[in-house]
Amino acid sequence: MKFFFPVVLLSVLALSGCNCNPPNCEPGVASCACKAGDVCNEGLACVDSKCVPPVAAGLQVDAAARGCELLLTESGTSTVVSANFKNGVKGTFIRQPPRVAVTFVSGGDTAIGSNVELGLGGPATGVTVTKSSCVDVKGARVGGSVSLR
Repeated sequence: MKFFFPVVLLSVLALSGCNCNPPNCEPGVASCACKAGDVCNEGLACVDSKCVPPVAAGLQVDAAARGCELLLTESGTSTVVSANFKNGVKGTFIRQPPRVAVTFVSGGDTAIGSNVELGLGGPATGVTVTKSSCVDVKGARVGGSVSLR
């Protein structure tokens, strides 16, 4: 009997710290398991088989740029799950793994700056800017770069 009690007590303590998927946790929902094919509900990313909110990573764009087209490449467990355009910048993105196309333009003759933010599933180091092409207010190519920060 002396041996039985400590074993039961340790088992109860170990199970109380379990971060198991609860029975009412629907796959694809935040903090729950991913759906088949490593898919989560909109706005979430599947990381290590669990649906989590994306990590924000900004794009830094050359000061003269008023519009850009980018090709990003995903690697490892990193994925682009969303794109947020702020302060008059308009844009869109299309993901066809492992590549992501992102296009955006300024709402006027104002710098795009850091008004484009990507939502990433996984570390930013797993997403690279493969190609970029930007233009100024007159449509002339801008030689500056676009980088992920």
